[in-house]
Formats: sequence, structure tokens, C-alpha cells
Amino acid sequence: MSSEIKANTISEVTSANGVSIDGLKVKDSALVTDTNKYPYVGSGELNSLGYFRQPFFGAVYYLSVDHAVAQTTDTEIDATWTKFVSSGTSGSTDSDPFGKFNSGRWTPTVSGFYLCIYSIRVNGLTSGDNLITKILKNSSDATSGVAGQSRIQAGAGSADSIAVVANGCGILALDTDDYASLFVYHDNGTGSKNAKNGTNSNIGFYFLGTNL
Repeated sequence: MSSEIKANTISEVTSANGVSIDGLKVKDSALVTDTNKYPYVGSGELNSLGYFRQPFFGAVYYLSVDHAVAQTTDTEIDATWTKFVSSGTSGSTDSDPFGKFNSGRWTPTVSGFYLCIYSIRVNGLTSGDNLITKILKNSSDATSGVAGQSRIQAGAGSADSIAVVANGCGILALDTDDYASLFVYHDNGTGSKNAKNGTNSNIGFYFLGTNL
């Protein structure tokens, strides 16, 4: 004994008011198409490939001017940090809705955990000199927190024309009355050295979230 499976033809009719499938009317807004697959997304929120424009809840800044780092002293880099923007040109820190820079100190407007990253270039160190860098919360590593401490020793042949670059990252819990800033230390015996301005001296902050 054999059986036969039969499939009915489904009639689909598109109209100005939506689609009728075997008499069941469906509004256009309920249909998933290439253009409305994210119905809650507004105009301009998708990129050219049709994916979400991922918001970057953070910012990256570069050092705009040289900053002298005193010999054998933890020096706060309280110079001007200028914001990078995605178009490739500089932006104002006034446009940051989640944090503000003031004399080298970054304060969030949203409390939570932040990934802090930095890269800093110092010229003029010689062989055997130490370069120690870190981001501090409220200028105190003893009671408040330290992120991304790094220590490098200059190699043979270092001179004013050769840069020593330190990098680090870490997480800090920051409230809206806290701040984070970069500190640099060196033990070169000939006096102050410059943390160099430019895109290879930069600092960034990325919001990770809050406790549940």
C-alpha cells in the first residue's frame, strides 16, 4: 500500500495594505526583508554593508604637546590630550557624552568599570635607564587603583633621536567624581626628558559596564 503526500498551493498576494497569504492578511511591517530586518533601527544606524553601526562607548586621545618628565619623579601628564574621531580628524572632548578631560585628568559621566589603555613615547633615555608608566585613579596607586603599570629598560645606543615607548592597559572602577590620568617616571641622570606629542603617545578609555 502506498501513500501520496500532496501539497496545497499557497496563494500570496501583495497589496498596498500588506500581503494576503491564503486570505490571512499580514501588514508590511511584519514581513522580514533586506530593508526592514531591523525594524527598530532608525535611518543611518546601519553601515554600507547593512550591519549595525556599532557605537564605541569610549574615546581615544593623542598627546598634543610635549610634556617634560622630571628626573626620578612620578610626573602626571597633565598636558593637552586631543580626541581621535572615526573620520580621521581631531574632535573636541566637549563632544564626549561619557567623559571629560581637564588638565590631563579624565572623569567619566557614567559610573562603572573602564578599560584604560595607553602608549607613551619618551625621548632622550640612554642605556640602562628605566621608564615606568601607569594610569592612576585619583593620583593614588596605594588606596584608589592602578591600571596598566609598565616598566621598560632602555637598550644600548638609546639617545635623543631614539624613542622608548611604553604601553599598558588595565581596568579601573570609576565614579563620576573620580578621575584617571597617566603618570611617567624615568631615572636618567641628566635631568628632565620629554614625553613626546603625536599619535604614538595616546590614551583611551572604554566603558565595560556596571555591577549587577
